[in-house]
Amino acid sequence: MPGSAKIVLKRIVFVFMRIKYGNILFQKDAETKKAAKRIIDEIVGKLSEEEAKKKLNTINEKIATEERFAKQVLIEMSKERNEKAFEILKKDYMKATFKIIRNTDYDMGKNKNYVEIEETAQEVWIKIWKSIRSYDAEQAEFMTWITPVIVNKIKDRYGTKQKQFQKKTDFISESNEDSDESKIDFDTKAYNMSKKAFKSADIIFQNEYRGELIFREVFKNRNGYPWQLLIFSIKMDLPPREIVERYSEDLLLEIAEEVKHDLISYFIIEDETIEEDFKELEGLLDSKLGLVILSNDARTKKKLEKMLNDKTGTIHLREFFGKEPTKNISDWCKRVGERLRKNLKANWR
Repeated sequence: MPGSAKIVLKRIVFVFMRIKYGNILFQKDAETKKAAKRIIDEIVGKLSEEEAKKKLNTINEKIATEERFAKQVLIEMSKERNEKAFEILKKDYMKATFKIIRNTDYDMGKNKNYVEIEETAQEVWIKIWKSIRSYDAEQAEFMTWITPVIVNKIKDRYGTKQKQFQKKTDFISESNEDSDESKIDFDTKAYNMSKKAFKSADIIFQNEYRGELIFREVFKNRNGYPWQLLIFSIKMDLPPREIVERYSEDLLLEIAEEVKHDLISYFIIEDETIEEDFKELEGLLDSKLGLVILSNDARTKKKLEKMLNDKTGTIHLREFFGKEPTKNISDWCKRVGERLRKNLKANWR
């Protein structure tokens, strides 16, 4: 049938976007769905039928096309001043932005801290928002286009202050050489630094150094059940009521994929480290629920007895909420935070 490959391609790109970004981009927003479909039609419409067929030839080509076209749709929606699309685009590119800022040397070197990097990144993306309408996909890849914006912002932010900053940091470095703090061993510093992170889940990854230390522990099963650990990480961005509204109908496996994707996109830690530290959680999600629940936790087993033979990852989040979802979310996060602090202390002291 004429045009069938192009129709299929349009459909799979939209489905991909709905699965990957739907909770944020399309929720209760028919106009945004229409805009996305219109832009997909425009992008795919530029292809010949033969070109569309080639993009569907293999699984790898299909996946690459979904990613690439979805990104183009987000860019075009951002050019039309869709703030939700722009926030997703920004989040997807934030890790790359962080790395460029951290690695670009303007006599800053190791003196850059997480707060400075984040402030610069936010300024960069304000500038990108203001100028994104000038981006032409036929002239350059999006990453190629934003890189000079990032570098120029670094120059603007640090260029005129290099000498003053360097003198200041040199003085601080010299004055601290013989301080008591410099004599404290690494593990004790890490522990002392981490204590502040457990007042709430919201600030757990606020500091890059502290965040990496705690991240290596946070998804271990000794700190809670899989649904509790996932909610703990989500609560950094959302209040309990919104978590209930947004994630109740999602499978635990889907939530885990979203959490991992967000960490890989936004967090400075290397992708391989994130993948490695997710393995224990993913193993639990692939196990039967009855094997995941502790043998002495009769109350939880009784509550979930109908699902004990189901794979944990295939269960909807709503099944774990009970009668008071928002209260349970708060309780879970409090308990996970307490266990994290206890386990980190046990490991480090």
